[in-house]
Amino acid sequence: MCKHSHFVESMFQCEGSYDVLSELLQMFRDKSDIFVLAARILLAFARDASKAQEMGENKDVMRRLKGVQSIMQSKLTIESRSRAVRLSFPP
Repeated sequence: MCKHSHFVESMFQCEGSYDVLSELLQMFRDKSDIFVLAARILLAFARDASKAQEMGENKDVMRRLKGVQSIMQSKLTIESRSRAVRLSFPP
């Protein structure tokens, strides 16, 4: 769907579309199938400079995205440490 610009344009024109997608990222960050789909659509929106600017001006969306980024970064750090510990103690 994101590969076709007319779909991306139609989705972006729906009122609150990027707001809803940012909520999906926040609510379903542990469900990769939903998270990845929402992230791909937001990425498709952000590839257009005017759409990226409009999304960036929405304080609620940016707050949610920064929150998701922070949580995902923390998760990655924890998983990396855990993996390093497991590798240092072979079975």
